[in-house]
Amino acid sequence: MKKPPDDIRNDRRYTSTLSSEKHKEADDYITAKTKGHMRWAIPIILLCVIFFIAGLSVTRDYIAEGNPDVPFAIVMDILMFLPIFFIGLIIVRKAAALRYGYALADASEPFIEFSNLDEALHTTRAAAKLKGLSRRGYIRNVEFEDEAQRLILPLNQEHTLEHMMNPINIICPGCGASLQKMPGENVQCDYCGREL
Repeated sequence: MKKPPDDIRNDRRYTSTLSSEKHKEADDYITAKTKGHMRWAIPIILLCVIFFIAGLSVTRDYIAEGNPDVPFAIVMDILMFLPIFFIGLIIVRKAAALRYGYALADASEPFIEFSNLDEALHTTRAAAKLKGLSRRGYIRNVEFEDEAQRLILPLNQEHTLEHMMNPINIICPGCGASLQKMPGENVQCDYCGREL
């Protein structure tokens, strides 16, 4: 991409245009689940923190009194952190899916070898992470060709005729079943009925 002059590059309208174009390209790879807001998370986290602090007070009193219910109180305190843990996991997955969506939008080739995927996505174990995000519904429009050890990005460029004639193996994000399909073809999973 050709760089514009400095006076234009620092203009907010120019950078917002670039940002919106980049965002549209990344939208090809991220799902509504990734883009969705989590307004419900803050009240849940606050409630869990309040109950945890109250639980610590009760646990401290139980310990001071020698109450036999101390283990139960400790378990309840620990359980207050489970919702916070799972909300944190969702936030981490969304952030990773957004980052990978932008990185995939930058890819210029229709294929990325698994060996080059770590470098392209700026992470380690990228293929496994991307498969997990795809299976959980955070990333879309990527296909994994395990035999050839590569990731297929059908939206980036037209596939070669040779590739279009060969079926590819995919993993159903709904149930994890291995399926074969022709590139660009929509199929339904034989096991869970999900459209792929």
